Amino acid sequence: MNGDPGSIERWHLYADKQLDSSITWALPHGDPAARSGPRLNVPVEPEIVSSPHAVPPALLSAELERIIGGQRFRQCLQQQRLLRFLVESALRDPAVPLKETTLAIDCLGRAAASFDPRKDPIVRVTARRIRERLAQYYQDEGADAYLEISIPLGGYQPRIRWRTQDTSRPGNQRFVAVLPFCNETGDAQAEPFCQALADGVIEALAGMPEFKVVARTSAARYSDHAADNRVIGAALGVGAVLRGTMTRDAGRMRISARLEATRDSTLIWSGRCAEIADAPFGMQQQLIGELVQFLAQAPPAALPSSSLPAPLGLTASTAAKDCHDRGRFALRQQSVDGYRKAIELFTRALEIDSEFAAALSGLALAHLGVVAWTASSSEPISLAKKAAMRALEIAPRLSEACSALASILFRFEYNWNAAEPLYRRAILLAPGARYAHQSYAHALMFRRCYEQAEREFLLARELDPLDQSLRCHLALLTLYSGRYEAAEAEFLAITDVDSRNLLARTLLGFTYLCLQQPSQALAHYQWASEFAPDLSIGLCGRAQALAMLNRTSEAKALLDALQESSSDKYVSPYQLAMVHARLGDQAAALHWLERAGRQRDANFICAPVDPTFARLRTTAAWQNLADRFGILH
Repeated sequence: MNGDPGSIERWHLYADKQLDSSITWALPHGDPAARSGPRLNVPVEPEIVSSPHAVPPALLSAELERIIGGQRFRQCLQQQRLLRFLVESALRDPAVPLKETTLAIDCLGRAAASFDPRKDPIVRVTARRIRERLAQYYQDEGADAYLEISIPLGGYQPRIRWRTQDTSRPGNQRFVAVLPFCNETGDAQAEPFCQALADGVIEALAGMPEFKVVARTSAARYSDHAADNRVIGAALGVGAVLRGTMTRDAGRMRISARLEATRDSTLIWSGRCAEIADAPFGMQQQLIGELVQFLAQAPPAALPSSSLPAPLGLTASTAAKDCHDRGRFALRQQSVDGYRKAIELFTRALEIDSEFAAALSGLALAHLGVVAWTASSSEPISLAKKAAMRALEIAPRLSEACSALASILFRFEYNWNAAEPLYRRAILLAPGARYAHQSYAHALMFRRCYEQAEREFLLARELDPLDQSLRCHLALLTLYSGRYEAAEAEFLAITDVDSRNLLARTLLGFTYLCLQQPSQALAHYQWASEFAPDLSIGLCGRAQALAMLNRTSEAKALLDALQESSSDKYVSPYQLAMVHARLGDQAAALHWLERAGRQRDANFICAPVDPTFARLRTTAAWQNLADRFGILH
């Protein structure tokens, strides 16, 4: 948007769309009558709070997690742990003083028998660094924070104060979270449609460069609608939240929505509409259109009508739309069973309406999801490509299909020149779409464009701040760029709060292999084998760790077990290549890598940056392989 986007506080217009009536514009924010939403008691001036209990615990927790997950603290594990320990201890019992020896032993892992604070200043040094980083955090990332956490000099008891909003600087006021719509129809079968309502709003806003919208993955954490708006604002970094409800009244479906400011819950906009008998999706598009139109026309600037996103890839069939919505619902399970169910539902939708571009795009994603779990098979890749290309023939501006096709061309056909323009086009069409930035970031990472990849990953994470898999892939970028200790800190930070995160645990094991610490790697891969026995990653990791420990016979036994299991299920040749490389058999590693390339193994594109093959990449045989498949040397 041209000029200063300004504060949500400065463009509060209230529009109320009554059933079967036109929009009416009410008073501007300056008039008290316009502030019709529920008010929260937020101090106008900064107020020193003597105890963390003086603020809502959920809000303090959200602010803490945002600090710890931010760029200032992302790779500082010790500082994360100490800050979390100080705040959580004060929440439990603010009257108990926090002593240096207690912090060193209980939080920072020092031995009780040998720790001497006069000789080991770890607590004082870590606290000083926390103070420095907090000061920097509140200058940029945390400029819009509701609370300020500080550790005063001379002690370790955290101090909390309210912060006022700085209206002189652009902030997050045009960053919106769209919560899943509440299904109050009494019919569980309506749930996919409720989620499709929220998805429709997210898709519309993601296509508008003047706004940002948080991705569904993070917004869905607040699907029960019970959280304080300030908690949502702090956790997601947004300035407004959209809450919606679907009800049934006298046989008619009705939807209503409210856009509220997160800082004080002021009502910004509301809309309602009822089901239109001769246009089954009319109310969905009507509500989305009115919200987008309101946002676009809200002061201080107006957008040209050409900037309003048009609905993409729709269908006129109720039955096809229902199958599509249920297919999207199945996609969100992120499991091989969910992806296969989604394929079935999208296929059914296309049998009803073969021109349904959104269903074709969803079908491409579902096939790619199956590949991601099984790591192979040319058939789903071909089917995904066919679906994505057909979707773009019907709806050339469908960003999701652009990203899907770009990923297929790069990851499985190794055609970067064809893929890169599609990655860029996907972002151009939906600059607020997390998947567009994330898929491009992955490709850049495998091309060794680490700085550019990090920028795209950070944009994706800003749009989806609570998604742990995205956080894991950002840490993987750190590892691939050779910063092993920093990657270790990031993976440990993730497992500190989610010890059962399979992706983080296996990547942490991989990090320990890179750090030449195979015993620690072995422990994590052993856990993975027990946690997910049907997946081969645990077995593959254990074999590599054993090889590095010179327990060669045990490593070869696991390698044989991996190969034998291929009679029952697909075994990634790339994983077999990794084990051979750790055993020092470069010829066998090269053989299995070549097979991985021929079979279009989903992991093969990692080979140019995977530390496992660092030695192999110095050979002429590797250069020949890279040339034949069109990947980097």
